[in-house]
Amino acid sequence: MSPHYYTLSFKPLEPLLFRGPGEFDLSARGTYSAATSILIPTPTTLLGATLSTLIEESSKAKLDKLNKQKLIMNPWADMQKAIEETIPGIISIAVYLRRNGEIYIPFLGEIVPLNSIRTLIGKVESVLSGRIGYHDLVEQVRSFSMKDEFKLVERVGIGLNVRNRELGSKTAAEHRIYSVYLVAYPPNTEIVLELETKGAIQSLEKLRNTEMPVRLGGEGRAARLQVKSSWSLISRSGNLGFGVNLTHMLIRDWLGDLGEWGLDLIAGEITSFGGGFSGIFGIRRPIFRAIPPGSLFKLNKGVLQEILKNDKTGRANRSSNLTIKGLEGSEVGYNFLLQI
Repeated sequence: MSPHYYTLSFKPLEPLLFRGPGEFDLSARGTYSAATSILIPTPTTLLGATLSTLIEESSKAKLDKLNKQKLIMNPWADMQKAIEETIPGIISIAVYLRRNGEIYIPFLGEIVPLNSIRTLIGKVESVLSGRIGYHDLVEQVRSFSMKDEFKLVERVGIGLNVRNRELGSKTAAEHRIYSVYLVAYPPNTEIVLELETKGAIQSLEKLRNTEMPVRLGGEGRAARLQVKSSWSLISRSGNLGFGVNLTHMLIRDWLGDLGEWGLDLIAGEITSFGGGFSGIFGIRRPIFRAIPPGSLFKLNKGVLQEILKNDKTGRANRSSNLTIKGLEGSEVGYNFLLQI
């Protein structure tokens, strides 16, 4: 069975709020807290919006029966169960932006067009050989970036106490003021969730070339979702010997996990990353050690190809991008590497 590719396009209808790496809860940050949206949402945010749209009442009942202990043992248990019920057979998940038909990806702290990557990798090789300095590379990356076209919109609010969760009644909490900075996307920008699956997914096939309103990100703000058939980023091949992660890499053993996959981090950092919130159980997921999207890796092609040979998803027949299996959160879209 050959892989299928689904492009789920989210068109923002208003400024959106996507959680950053730290805590925003008032109980954790004190009487005043602030949060600034990240520009490209996490795969779990986009998957959550998709699953909420697709899932049927029967599946919701099955999710409600999940044992909370399972979420403690596996922080993604609720989302994995929802995927099994709705869009089973996912191989890889990629997240990127598209504007006027052109794909943009995170790269060294900026957001650059995919067609600029070959030029930028040439600059990287010049840095590694000592022909130019790192500052020259940074300036070149910024010259391609669309990051300055995003606008932050501030909103101030008051924290709420939930009086009756079933009825949804809430009251204002004393001395709990917060502010958020939402992101207003440039015109004609789409947030894309691309799925590689083992076969056709009936729930997605029904939605091809149709649009529907969805709630997306913090505060349930509005976007339009469209399932498209289009050129696949996941299936493209790269032969320059480098890789860029499009989603966070959640690592346990500093860089030891990546060495097993023939990956050498040459530009990036290790930060903390909050796994978000389980809407089913109403509890917070753990904070992970992570490498942010847009970090740059040197690839050991021999090690990668040996892994692909033993992979049972059909990728051995092509030079594939891949999800680094065995790392935390791979089943829900983290740890995706784009080969350059």
